[in-house]
Amino acid sequence: MRRAISTADDSAFGPTPPNGSERLRLALAGYLARARGVRAHPDQIVLTTSVLSALNLLARTLFRESVAAEAYGLPFFRDPFTRRGALVSPIPVDHDGADVTALADLAVTPQAVLLTPSHQSPIGVPLAPQRRAAAIEWARATDAFLIEDDYDGELRYDREPVGAMQALAPDHIIYTGSVSKSLSPSIRIGWLVLPPELVSTVMWAKGMRETDASIVDQLALADMIETGSYDKHIRSSRQFYRHRRQALIERLHAHRIATMGISAGLHAVLPVPVDVEASVLAATHERGFSLGGLDALRHPDAPRLHDARGEPTGGILVGFGTPPVSTFDADVTALIDLLEDHLPNRRLRAE
Repeated sequence: MRRAISTADDSAFGPTPPNGSERLRLALAGYLARARGVRAHPDQIVLTTSVLSALNLLARTLFRESVAAEAYGLPFFRDPFTRRGALVSPIPVDHDGADVTALADLAVTPQAVLLTPSHQSPIGVPLAPQRRAAAIEWARATDAFLIEDDYDGELRYDREPVGAMQALAPDHIIYTGSVSKSLSPSIRIGWLVLPPELVSTVMWAKGMRETDASIVDQLALADMIETGSYDKHIRSSRQFYRHRRQALIERLHAHRIATMGISAGLHAVLPVPVDVEASVLAATHERGFSLGGLDALRHPDAPRLHDARGEPTGGILVGFGTPPVSTFDADVTALIDLLEDHLPNRRLRAE
């Protein structure tokens, strides 16, 4: 922050345009192209405070009538559209990601489809290549848009991260992301990368001036990107979380507790029988764990996820990013003991 402020022109501290700091948009365009394959001119970027605030902007400017969303996902990502009166239709999710072929069966053709193709939230799988192609083909055929939430896009551990979908169809894909995973959810900086014809509508909906992130934060992030310290931080974080995830998965599998999803992100999903998900969650909360369940993230009109045998399945979400290093091993041991107590005859073979 000290370096960013001292090197900034005086003009940087005047009223900021609604699309945000030009310096950050320029740096971000370069970074997203290099790290995620995103094709964007700085003028196509509108800065926000988060992915949620980006979706709120889209809900009140562009997509007021109908959208489709993955059957499982963070409810507050659907809420901006629901609150504005839009019809939000679920599309099924399986182990290849969102089943975009289901779009053709919807009673109302949506104006946009909200996807998490890099790492489906919360199931934890990438969108299969053939489904990426099918989604783009559908968007072009219907003159609709795909909203790509690049969830965990930078945090892939078993291989190089898969590039963003946006590069495949920048005329029909709206790309959104934030620093909530890479830096902190308390640092309020997110972004939209928009097709050129949508920029003016979204930008001016924010008002005459930038009302969100502090210019100091925007300049500091721009400095981090320009000096390479942001890339260095991402590499270090990826290594730290890879080791942490590997330690968790190996311990679970050693006790024949299954997990699903690719090696990415900051949470693991443990499939459990539908009829015991609620009781397992209640037991973990009693013991001081803050875990989530798949059912709470299911669209109310959507069918349940099915396992490889075609049976409905529930799941427990275990976040491994925040426990302190000093207690991590003990926390994992306590979690495994609890799961063994509550799944005595239902333990699943690790996959």
